[in-house]
Amino acid sequence: MMPLSHALPRTRPSRPGCNPASSWSEFELKSLAKKMIRIFKPSAVFGLLLCVGCSTTNNVPVHQKGEFATIDTRASASAISAIQNNDSQTIGAVRTNSGAYQPPVLYAISSKLFQSGQQEEALYWFYLGQLRARSDANKALDPSSAAAVDTLNSKYGPPINRFAFQNIPKLKAAVSRAIATDASQSRNYDPRWIALHGMDAFTETQVRFKPRSEWSAINEKTRKEYQNGFKQAIAAFQ
Repeated sequence: MMPLSHALPRTRPSRPGCNPASSWSEFELKSLAKKMIRIFKPSAVFGLLLCVGCSTTNNVPVHQKGEFATIDTRASASAISAIQNNDSQTIGAVRTNSGAYQPPVLYAISSKLFQSGQQEEALYWFYLGQLRARSDANKALDPSSAAAVDTLNSKYGPPINRFAFQNIPKLKAAVSRAIATDASQSRNYDPRWIALHGMDAFTETQVRFKPRSEWSAINEKTRKEYQNGFKQAIAAFQ
């Protein structure tokens, strides 16, 4: 993937129940953005650049050492490239079996669907990717690796979130569907992908990660926290 940068959406969402042409003030929008960042995104310690399969700094690849070198993200990198090139076979495969792909792939699917006019489906895939990325970040013992989630949100989130908060019923349905899918579907990818985006990837040889025996409980806890955070975000918006 190309390096990503952080950005807040510039288009202002309309207030629910108001004429879409009426806009929020800069102060209101910035206040809402701060609330959403606190509630709906994991904290990030370092603003690392995201690259599936490698760590980067100033666009220069950093070759992994030790256990980090065993984390295989080639399938995800290949899938993202294929999605960006409108490969219908790859897009169909991901949509059929999302549990086989690391979260950045789901974000990429959401972007492609949104661009093609399938906004409601895009909402679902974005929030499913976000939920799984958050739970993977919760498994990492290097807190700086959570920056990957922030970067993905900043890369793919602005247009989707603008649409979502102008269509609250569709947003609620997408988040509920994402949570239900995650609860019922097995994850068959390596969640350690996120460790490649923490500071440990630059300085250590061993991946600090919670044991596999705890992953299921972490996933369940994250789903509950995600659902509660979503309710708070809606309340803050309204």
